[in-house]
Amino acid sequence: MVLRRYVIFAVGAFGAGLAARLLMPLHLGVASVLLGGGCVVAAQARRPIATLLLLSASAVPFVVPHPTVALLFVVCWWFVGLVAAVLSFWLRREVATVLSLTLFGVLCALPLGSAVLPEGMRSGAAQFLVDGSPLAAALYGVGYDWLRRPMLYDRIPLGAYYPYREPTPLRTALWFLLAAAPLQVAFLLLRRRRLARGRADS
Repeated sequence: MVLRRYVIFAVGAFGAGLAARLLMPLHLGVASVLLGGGCVVAAQARRPIATLLLLSASAVPFVVPHPTVALLFVVCWWFVGLVAAVLSFWLRREVATVLSLTLFGVLCALPLGSAVLPEGMRSGAAQFLVDGSPLAAALYGVGYDWLRRPMLYDRIPLGAYYPYREPTPLRTALWFLLAAAPLQVAFLLLRRRRLARGRADS
């Protein structure tokens, strides 16, 4: 019964990714899969790895011709799921989910934050803001110049006035990988401690 449920989840995830790839403009499909996957994995704080493995099926339709974008999806979902999982050891699962999604949303919108930074900090922070945004990296990975779109160019100082290298999915995935690795270790240690405490109490 459990295996059947997992298969249905994986097939549904693949179908959602395929629909986004075929039925939407590429940049919208990429954004919807990235953000939607983050919401799903954050909501499953008790099973982050199992959820990630199944959810990765939704990234498969993007492997060709954008393998690094698909990699970015998986690494970012891993990070978001682990944040929720680690927080759930101290907080209610719903609260951990909301905090994890809030962090994910802030990271995706980092380049837009250049508008609220003090003038003297914008130049130095430009590359950090761009590289730290998985949404920006995914969009630029499929050739969509997000920060220089007319609706943003004149409103976001980063896009209009400050130099930066365009983000790449691989570079941003590396940063998220470095952040997720210690979270994975923390999650395993905390889960082991909880299991040991449960055995001791019984």
